[in-house]
Amino acid sequence: MQSGVVILPDQRWSHTMERWVAAEELGFHSAWTYDHLWWRSLRDGPWFSAIPILSAVACLTKNTRLGTMVSSPNIRNPVVLAKETMTIDDLSGGRFTLGLGAGSVGAGDTLSVSADELSTAQRVERFAEFVESIDLLLREPVASFSGAFYEFEEARMIPGCIQEPRVPLLIAATGKRAMKATVGYADSWVSTGATGLTVPSTLDEHMSALRGQLDLLASVCAAMGRDFTELEKVFLAPPMADFDPIGSLGEYLELHERCAALGVQQVVVHWPRADGVYAGSLDEFVEIAQKALPQLREL
Repeated sequence: MQSGVVILPDQRWSHTMERWVAAEELGFHSAWTYDHLWWRSLRDGPWFSAIPILSAVACLTKNTRLGTMVSSPNIRNPVVLAKETMTIDDLSGGRFTLGLGAGSVGAGDTLSVSADELSTAQRVERFAEFVESIDLLLREPVASFSGAFYEFEEARMIPGCIQEPRVPLLIAATGKRAMKATVGYADSWVSTGATGLTVPSTLDEHMSALRGQLDLLASVCAAMGRDFTELEKVFLAPPMADFDPIGSLGEYLELHERCAALGVQQVVVHWPRADGVYAGSLDEFVEIAQKALPQLREL
């Protein structure tokens, strides 16, 4: 069982760089950041851009796998994102994973780049094109694409990714249509369990939702002829009504154990903030990680 951590881009580099270095020193398998222009309850506070931060972190670290959690077509163009992905892959020496998602309306920055409001069906269709075009761009030195939402001609991606055949894709998907894009293109799948971040669910509700999503993902894999075991399954721990994923060593281990029992290979928690969402004690978090991470490698 592997463990990762999300470090929000809510601090100036002079402070936040210490968190990324500490995450690697503690031994986290992966470290991620949210790819938004601003985000939910933190929309009026400090918030920085994910891609420049990850570029800096790629040069600052040596072992930790890095990634976006997740990039969406709400604010990203596939050609530009693919070029940035190829660049971070190079800077990191092949340690980058590109996380992709359709984008949440509730995140706050949905209409920041384009004022066009899309239906749920249109958002899923756009996302499918987004994933398909990025997969093509990251595989080919020169790529052309024509779809309902995106079109580009002879886009150059030279010299290409260090990782072969391309940078791994992690896709967030809970519905059947989005899962088809996951099965068709992704290397990893991620879920936050029960949907709805504004009203936290209980741990049991999250595990029940996760079990149902995994069953659906398995059925989509079977229908599309893909081996279900090929996909890495990741759980991104959200705020919970009755449980704190980083509240104690026991809770941290329990969450990983319950996810492992469902077939999840990696659990990602959030680096504690001083207050508000994801608030927690940094000293306790460091102590938990120091004790738990060696145990989890044997799980």
